[in-house]
Amino acid sequence: MKILHISKEAFILGISCIFLFTVLCAAETLEKANSQADEWQTIQGESRQAGRAESFLRQVLDKSGATALSVAVIQGPHVVFQSSMGIVDKKTKGAVDEQTVFRTASLSKPVFAYLVMKLTEEGVPELDKPLYQYLKRPLYEYPEYSGLKNDDRYKLLTARILLSHQSGFSNWRRVRSGGRLNFEFTPGEKFRYSGEG
Repeated sequence: MKILHISKEAFILGISCIFLFTVLCAAETLEKANSQADEWQTIQGESRQAGRAESFLRQVLDKSGATALSVAVIQGPHVVFQSSMGIVDKKTKGAVDEQTVFRTASLSKPVFAYLVMKLTEEGVPELDKPLYQYLKRPLYEYPEYSGLKNDDRYKLLTARILLSHQSGFSNWRRVRSGGRLNFEFTPGEKFRYSGEG
């Protein structure tokens, strides 16, 4: 299987832009962000460019209705621009800083999938090898997966099945009675988005 090669810089910049665009949620602002994509790629940290970026981000924050944002631009091994602005909580008015933790919804999934695919280029993991074969003990012996003890279908789970949302798991176990993780269908049988998977 041929895996698409994307440079690390392009991938990291792309993920950063995806995060920024997700926060915006406004078509007008998205158009402006897209028109300035070239500018983002040339930011080297100089004060003039950093000032323009800060101004742009302030406009994004003001127009989007979001309370805070954090952006980092990485070129090669270096962070060439970083900015956090806004407030953590409307009641306390506490300022956002570089240590503020943001919820990023499912944006870590493409990053994780990319890393897994890069590892498969080196042969580990194999996309179609059952994942239980990589474990030191049966999956159900791990506390979070004890609900699978009497269901051998966990042996069908592979990296390909999990990465393509065909695990058979619900989106989140917390919405299920008792919060237990169970199969809703046989892994690989069909697609269903799953945060658990």
